Amino acid sequence: MPEKDEINTGSFGVFIKNIRMKDERSFRQKDVADKLGMSLSYYSAIENDDRRPLNDEEMEIFAELFYLTKKEKSIMYDLANNRTNIMASDLEYLRDEKKGKWARIALRKANKVNAGEKMWKQFIWELEKQEKQDTQGGDDENDTD
Repeated sequence: MPEKDEINTGSFGVFIKNIRMKDERSFRQKDVADKLGMSLSYYSAIENDDRRPLNDEEMEIFAELFYLTKKEKSIMYDLANNRTNIMASDLEYLRDEKKGKWARIALRKANKVNAGEKMWKQFIWELEKQEKQDTQGGDDENDTD
């Protein structure tokens, strides 16, 4: 599928509407509502930000239907989270006492030092570098677990 143009991410409803409208298959709201198992009026209200965002199952169906990239899926979950103040399901591991411990420590430390965009980009770059090493059978002598 060709690269999608930049999607406006102002709100959850705006995001999913823009995804639908930019899709070359010209899905109508009714088509999407049917795929999600909901009424046209209910889906329309979600696109207009008059109803709660899609739930996790519905977002997965939507993501598959529109071939969302990982980045677009993350944006969709974050926008839903912003609207509901419920943690995005792909970040639920942060609540786990053991799995999320170091991530929570890192987030609190970043908050304490008022980490800006430059620091976060550097941190992400380091993680991506490590991920690339790991997928290439990198050396794990630096593991501290």
